[in-house]
Amino acid sequence: MDQAPVIVARTEVGEETELQADVRFEHSRNEFFHTLKTNRRSTMLRKLACIATILIMAAAPVFAVQTPLTTVVLKQNTYAVVAGDLTLTPVAMDATNGNSFYATGREILIVQNTDASAHTFTITSVADQPQGRLDTSLTGYSVAANGFSVIQFKSLNGWIQPGGQTVYMTTSSALLKIAVIQYN
Repeated sequence: MDQAPVIVARTEVGEETELQADVRFEHSRNEFFHTLKTNRRSTMLRKLACIATILIMAAAPVFAVQTPLTTVVLKQNTYAVVAGDLTLTPVAMDATNGNSFYATGREILIVQNTDASAHTFTITSVADQPQGRLDTSLTGYSVAANGFSVIQFKSLNGWIQPGGQTVYMTTSSALLKIAVIQYN
């Protein structure tokens, strides 16, 4: 059977009673367990924060926003052309986020490889209607060293992303440059 603590008062100055020692011990023990519980909660919160951070970082590519490309409208030969009207300046493709352009069915893509090695680009296909097929002919399409590739986007079925008129593309290298031109 447990015995009740014995309380003995000491008369010497500077000495503490057993009751005071027991109280101090109990207080220290409570502080220790409180700290342990707090550290457990803190550790658990840290673990949850780490897991949440990892999940967010892993999901980041899913939420990546493609860099939009500016479409250049071709000039017709029915007016007096002025300096700069016929300039076409391809821009480097975004090898991290990919690119996109607004498609009307009157676009021509010009892809230029500025490197001495071949690089690839992919135009992202979606299921066409009504067959539901994916077109993989423009998946990993290789552009020769210092070469050009050109494609007309007249038929948009199977290329327009859901919910809009946008075409997505990716590249293996920012050394590929692209220009989107639109004819009237």
